[in-house]
Amino acid sequence: MTLGKPRAVSDGEDEHARLEEMRGHATTIAREVDGMLAGWGDAGEIDLLDFFAELTMYTSSACLVGPRFREELDGRFARLFHDRRRDEARHQLMKLMRHIMAGRMANPPTGEDERDLLDELVSDPDEQGHPRFSPGEVTGIFISMMFAGHHATSETAAWTIIELLRNPQALAQVVAELDSLYADGADASSPVLRQIPHLEAVLEEVLRLHPPLIIDPGAPAATRPAVSERIPGADEAFALMQLEVIFSILLRDWEFELAQPSDSYRNDHSEMVVQLQQPCAVRYRRRARPSES
Repeated sequence: MTLGKPRAVSDGEDEHARLEEMRGHATTIAREVDGMLAGWGDAGEIDLLDFFAELTMYTSSACLVGPRFREELDGRFARLFHDRRRDEARHQLMKLMRHIMAGRMANPPTGEDERDLLDELVSDPDEQGHPRFSPGEVTGIFISMMFAGHHATSETAAWTIIELLRNPQALAQVVAELDSLYADGADASSPVLRQIPHLEAVLEEVLRLHPPLIIDPGAPAATRPAVSERIPGADEAFALMQLEVIFSILLRDWEFELAQPSDSYRNDHSEMVVQLQQPCAVRYRRRARPSES
């Protein structure tokens, strides 16, 4: 990849570029959601943590690393990413990454447009001409890139389903809002350009009730350096957009019900990173669209 001297851009151009990038991400996320749902029958049962962990792993990898890397992943990557046996999970992730990296080196992309972040890392030589990054280092880079956003999004998505089912009035308001929003047949990636106030309010309340990261006063914690936040608010905007796209498809096309007693859904607060306790099952069934009723 050849990097030229950056040209000066106006605020308008910068905003347009960000909007186009978000629009592209929204389309990618919608495609991943549709792909996951394609395996559902007309009715069934899922574990919320497993489902959203796998889905958001695919969406985050496709958007942050690239579609080629996403196609090389399967459910094992998401399970290992959420495995609390950290040392063993990281070892297994490194084995998967070593296999993927070997394949990239043996079959490099034929066109510049096919290259993704992993291709850049694999092909970057050190001063002696050897690969600069080992599988362990690449694994660490990808974990640090995707950890906070992926984990928080999957947890928030799972709790959103639970809290909506606990609060039927709020669920009815959100579903009616989505029915109205998509009555004209608009694509599910349209939240990039539209406001969804009821759904946004629900997501904010879920985050208030179930914050994904709890740190005791005085406890050590790692943070990302400021350089990682090149666009103020970009992470939050991406996370909100991702959740809006996911629920625009899920609640438009599917109905859900709790498969366990309501008070059995709870978080495990024994570690710094909060994780929904399993089992956390819900039942689903295909919804009759308003035009079909």
